[in-house]
Amino acid sequence: STLARGKQVGWGIFGEWIATPTDRVTVIPSFRWDWWNNFDGVVVSETGSLTKPPDNVVTVLNPKLGMQYRVTDSIRIGASVYQAFRAPTLNELYRGFTFGGFSFLPNERLSPERLTGGEAKIEGELLQRRRLTFRATGHYETVKDQILFITQDASTARRQNVGRTSTIGADVDVKFQASEHLSLSAGYAYANSTIISFPPVPAREGLRVPNVSRHQVALGLTLGHPDRIQLTVMGRYLSKQFADDLNTQPIADFVVVDASLQKRIGKSLRLFFDAENLTNRQYIATQTATQTGPIKTLGAPLLVLGGVTLNY
Repeated sequence: STLARGKQVGWGIFGEWIATPTDRVTVIPSFRWDWWNNFDGVVVSETGSLTKPPDNVVTVLNPKLGMQYRVTDSIRIGASVYQAFRAPTLNELYRGFTFGGFSFLPNERLSPERLTGGEAKIEGELLQRRRLTFRATGHYETVKDQILFITQDASTARRQNVGRTSTIGADVDVKFQASEHLSLSAGYAYANSTIISFPPVPAREGLRVPNVSRHQVALGLTLGHPDRIQLTVMGRYLSKQFADDLNTQPIADFVVVDASLQKRIGKSLRLFFDAENLTNRQYIATQTATQTGPIKTLGAPLLVLGGVTLNY
């Protein structure tokens, strides 16, 4: 085994300006400036040799420009372009682990991820008393130097910066207030996330990014009134995904049902009970390839939580 450690410090500044050149148009330019420093890294190998990775200091400016146009009193359209930044964590830089005889190695020389993207949306409210609300968004992003586990051999994977990945996707959310005591909701998300450039290993190009479901569906039902007693039931569906960069370890699609019961007590107290995986369904959350076959990890079983919240 190896011993590794390091330190990180970072801070940022955020600014935003909301402009309304006309009654129907809103323009929102913003920025975030980040400074990140990874330092005092030390890696001690199995033989006792000591390596000190170079310190890494990064300064990044991430701009964003958003615009919204009010078509009518109940319909709005908008678009935005943006950049984002994510520094590698200490876990990714220094922590390795072994599971089922398969070793996952850190990488003390990881670079930060940089995302560039854009989206367009339409949202609004329909029917009397705006009982139907909806939102539809399409988006496209590319990530430079995304950090993924890359398979090295039959028993080892190592965190590496992948040249570039891309995601094209869409999200649709609808909520219908059928009555004062009944509301229905539905959501769908599509994400096609692939590796588009990886010069060190061109064979990975065109493969799907691990642990990203292409299709996700959510359906919900809420009964009752928040000022008295309220029951919410939510079902979630995730389509097949892959647990590895080679796309050889598929994780089957699954459905999970959750529920929440809340009861207001007086003006300040609320009693709640939450149940996750209400049907106690067994499903595969992830799996790891080993020389003797894949080791599959089950998702969380039925979990019931209860408590009291105090608002004052």
